[in-house]
Amino acid sequence: MVSMVFYILSLFALGVMLLDYVRGRTELLTLRNLFLLGLIYFQFINAPPVIRFPQADEYGIGDVGPAAQIYALWCTIFLIVFLVSYEYAPGANAIARKVPIPPSVPKYSPLWGLALAALPLAFVLRAVPVPYVGVLADFAGLAVCASAAGLAAYLLFSDWRNPVALLLSPAVFAASAAISSIGEFSRRPLVSVAISIVWGAYYAKFRTMRPFPALVGMGGLGFAGLVAVALFTAGGRSLEGLTQITDTSATGAAVSDLTETYGTARIALWLIDQKYEQDNEKIDAPFLLSIKYIVYLPVPRAIWGGKPYTVSTYAADWANLRGVRRGRGGVTNPAGIVGNGAPEGGLVAVVLYAMVYAWILRYGDQFIRRAPWHPLVVIPIGSVGGDVFGMPRGESANFMFAFLFGSTVTLTLATLIANYLDRLGYSNPIYDPDEPYEGHDEHNEEWAYEGLANPGYEGYGREGAEDDAHGGEGHERGV
Repeated sequence: MVSMVFYILSLFALGVMLLDYVRGRTELLTLRNLFLLGLIYFQFINAPPVIRFPQADEYGIGDVGPAAQIYALWCTIFLIVFLVSYEYAPGANAIARKVPIPPSVPKYSPLWGLALAALPLAFVLRAVPVPYVGVLADFAGLAVCASAAGLAAYLLFSDWRNPVALLLSPAVFAASAAISSIGEFSRRPLVSVAISIVWGAYYAKFRTMRPFPALVGMGGLGFAGLVAVALFTAGGRSLEGLTQITDTSATGAAVSDLTETYGTARIALWLIDQKYEQDNEKIDAPFLLSIKYIVYLPVPRAIWGGKPYTVSTYAADWANLRGVRRGRGGVTNPAGIVGNGAPEGGLVAVVLYAMVYAWILRYGDQFIRRAPWHPLVVIPIGSVGGDVFGMPRGESANFMFAFLFGSTVTLTLATLIANYLDRLGYSNPIYDPDEPYEGHDEHNEEWAYEGLANPGYEGYGREGAEDDAHGGEGHERGV
């Protein structure tokens, strides 16, 4: 019976996303929706199998019933508080309006130059060790790498008949996937690149479509990204894995392995059982660590020897697992943003996490809504979409820091480059993004999907694109 709660929560969250989109209240791809998809994927739908088989691995639970009830209650409260907090988010809109955006849109050819130039920068940031700030360089490198892929997708879907785009975009996608995998053993960087590609395609093309064809198109593109990540990973993170796409059995096995997500909910349930049913005193962490660690993360341990470790770092220690490196420098077993509440403050922590994370994501979405037609606004935010999707799985504070830092770095670079290209005359001017155009409801600040692409801005950043590519006059992108 408790298992049904998680399916209901999943359907409810999906319903909110789809209803808001069809009614024109939000874009289909937003930071909120990426987070909700991660919440469904990592915290909700993988709980029922754990409840059915509670002793399947090292994090076995004798009587899972009480822990499952607590977890279901916490997930329900988290989802409700998150949605309400996102809806109101005091001050988020006002602060988002104060952040400067690139003053102009570079023309089509310079944008390709930016996508290509981002790749060597990402390689240096990812591959060259930097003492004390290596973590920051790594986060920045992944965001820059994903930005290159996202911008290439944006340009490809802006003009998919352009032979230059058809030639360059696969090369940029492949290079981004390879660079993102440097020194990595997880799929997170690949997922970030894949989400950035889907994000760029949506804001270039699909956001101007009617809901049904947009949903079909994005569903197909998302599935293609899932298969590509699965095969790339199964092939040892090399392009050879993608050659197996015609092998149905190999593709099915790779996708099945990618969607195996029971671990997060299992560890969450185990922590709740140990904390509240078994009275295990070891299950304890600093209060609200999943918020505090956002600030703690960039401080090197060489400087701060007493820097706390996250819950996922000590989960193996608490479970007394053998045969693995535990604790510091060992395996990490995340319990997710809801599961972390058990050792970090209980229900109070769960509620506060929902409120804080919802506010930050609302701020990001409001920033995009200022200029959703501007590639150097939407792509820097989309470059860290993989971190937003991974936040519910955790370690949540790590993902939140990566989101904030990566988006800040890429947006700053985009603004500086746009200013420089503008002075050289390689950009098109834009209207004031904070001046509402006809059809904007100033009272509820909502947009019908017909108006999500401002007709006054249609084609901005594209003037001259057709001239560059075909030697003729530019034309509006068809929808």
